[in-house]
Amino acid sequence: MKRAASLLAGMLLVAAMVPAAAQESSEGGAYYEPGTYPRLNVKRTVLNYQRCLESPIHGIMESSLGHIIWLRLVRPDADLTPLKEEIMRLAVEGPTCCIRNRARLAATVFDSPGVFAGVAKVPYGSENELFAQVAARAENLLFTDNR
Repeated sequence: MKRAASLLAGMLLVAAMVPAAAQESSEGGAYYEPGTYPRLNVKRTVLNYQRCLESPIHGIMESSLGHIIWLRLVRPDADLTPLKEEIMRLAVEGPTCCIRNRARLAATVFDSPGVFAGVAKVPYGSENELFAQVAARAENLLFTDNR
């Protein structure tokens, strides 16, 4: 019971921080500040995202997938391998169609961040805009003649 309460409190804290971060940027988007985030504690961030991906709340899972994509794009050097197994599981067994599709997009970005490098150079007001851009880039690659 204590673990569940701690997990829920952590998820609520993460969810509360996203709007605050969005308000700090001049454009008002959560995915606005491209950069390398040199002071980011990657181990702690990965642990937090793992917990969020296990959440019973679908919105937290969806939002976390967007943040994982963003992190993979802005920090391709970061070791995010602990997240990969859970992302692959969600791509197949996710509780909703939306989560499964977003997990598939996250897995694609996870495997080939260089292909999506330009996506991180554009400001996004929401995770939906980020997912739309990633999906458009993936679709463009899929239907481009690569002979």
